[in-house]
Amino acid sequence: MKTILALIALIASTLAGSAHAALLFSYAEQPTELSQTGLLDYFDSQGGTRTLDSVRLILSGSMTSTITLTNFTSDSQTLHGDGGVVLDFYTPDGILGVLGGNPQISLAVATGDQTVNAVDSNDNPGVIRSSLLKDAGIWDSLVRTDANVLNAFTHSGAFLLNCTSKTSLASNTAAIPNTLATQDAFARCGAQVIYTYGPAAQLPEPATLMLLALGLLGLATSRRRGAR
Repeated sequence: MKTILALIALIASTLAGSAHAALLFSYAEQPTELSQTGLLDYFDSQGGTRTLDSVRLILSGSMTSTITLTNFTSDSQTLHGDGGVVLDFYTPDGILGVLGGNPQISLAVATGDQTVNAVDSNDNPGVIRSSLLKDAGIWDSLVRTDANVLNAFTHSGAFLLNCTSKTSLASNTAAIPNTLATQDAFARCGAQVIYTYGPAAQLPEPATLMLLALGLLGLATSRRRGAR
């Protein structure tokens, strides 16, 4: 019985698939504009001992922004600001093309309406600083099993992934003379690839056949002993 259980366990472990995740990079937030680069491993078939079943690429990003609203007028003003950072991911070798192009992550923050005081008697402008406005997002290729995707990612070595940012700021200060909005933005990029794979389809090796024969022999022997 022990021989049979060992044989079943061996077969189960041979047929079961596995998963492998490789972290590309996850930088700390840095002042924009960004230019962050990392390497991500291709799937290595290791001489045909494994077959790639699916690919999933997850790109991530976050931002922290401080928007400052300044009023230089003699009346209090209602001001607001909307800040944003767009993260652009691309690969020099075009590997992202098989997943649908060069993806983006759009991040946005807003102060909402703020009442900013007028210039005081010492000619100091009113200032409101909305700090630590945060946003985060991901781009997910989802699980891809297309043959062209699997072929594109089945190599040894690694591919280069670049991430750059574009920062924007919109506010109502342009319509109100002597008011101003400014933004200090920090952002980061990250990425992860997840491969699922199983054993390559191949004929049983002689050692495997021998083990199978021994298992069957053990089964037959145990039945004979039971019959006695």
